[in-house]
Amino acid sequence: MSMVSSHFALSFAASVLLCASPLEAQGTAAIQNISVPSYGAVPGVLSGQVVGVDPESYVITALVFVEGLGYYTKPYCDQTTTALAADGSFSVLLTTGGIDQDASLIALLVVPVSANVPCYTAESGIPTALEQQAIVETVIPR
Repeated sequence: MSMVSSHFALSFAASVLLCASPLEAQGTAAIQNISVPSYGAVPGVLSGQVVGVDPESYVITALVFVEGLGYYTKPYCDQTTTALAADGSFSVLLTTGGIDQDASLIALLVVPVSANVPCYTAESGIPTALEQQAIVETVIPR
C-alpha cells in the first residue's frame, strides 16, 4: 500500500477496509464510516459508527500512539470511553494536549458499557486487558 498524503482524509479507505470485513457481512459488530483527522490537525476529532450492536449496551474507547511515547487514552483519563448515539455513531476528540496531533496510530475498541477501562499512558502496545474486553478492534495508521 502506498503512503497516503497527510492531508488526505482516511475516511473512505477505513470504511472500505471495514465494510469488506466478513464480520459485518455476517451481521456482527463492526466499526464503519470512520473519518480520521489529518496528521497534525488541531482540533483532531475522529468520528464513525458502530453497527451490529445495541448502542445502549456498548461504548467506544480510543487510544492514540505517538512514536517514542506509546499509547494514550483519549479523550481524557477521566473519560476513557465515549457513548454511542442511538444510531451507533460516535465522535472522539483525539487532541487534548501534548503532541496528540502527531499520533501515527489510532486504536478504536468497542467494549460493553460495564467494561472497566482505566486510563492508559505510555503503553508500548494496546493493553491486553482492554483487548480481552473488546468485541471489535481496529487500528488506523496515519
